[in-house]
Amino acid sequence: MPSDFRQARRAVDAAADAVVALLNGGGLRIYSGPRPRSADGSPGDTAIRLVEVAFADPAFGPAKDGTATAHPLAAARALANGPPTWFRAVSADGRAIFDGAVGLEGSRADLELPVATIIAGAEVVITSLVYTQPRGG
Repeated sequence: MPSDFRQARRAVDAAADAVVALLNGGGLRIYSGPRPRSADGSPGDTAIRLVEVAFADPAFGPAKDGTATAHPLAAARALANGPPTWFRAVSADGRAIFDGAVGLEGSRADLELPVATIIAGAEVVITSLVYTQPRGG
C-alpha cells in the first residue's frame, strides 16, 4: 500500500523552523556547472562558486503554513564569471543544508535571478528567499 502520511500544520511549521535555524549565520552559495546528485555531495571540481551571500542570524522568520521567509541577505561581490545553475544553502560552519536550481526570473526555478550570467566583481543581491517544508496530503 502506498504511503498516505500527513502532517498537521504545527508539525510542518516546527520542521521548517528547525531546517532554517541551521542556516543562522550561514550562506547561500551560487554555482555554475553540474549539481551533485544530493545535497550531501561535494560540489566537485567542475562546479564554480560564483558568489556567496551571507544569511543573517537568525536567517529566517518563523514559519507559517510551512513557509519561512529569509531576513534580508547582505549583498556580496561575485567571485567568478559564469551562468548560475544551482545553489547550496550552508550553515555557519559551511555544511550543506539544502540545494536548489537557479534560473532566470519567471522560470519557476528554486532561486530566480534577473541575469543569465554573473560577472566577477559585480554586486549580487538576493531580494527574497523562502523555504517551504513539504507537507504531504
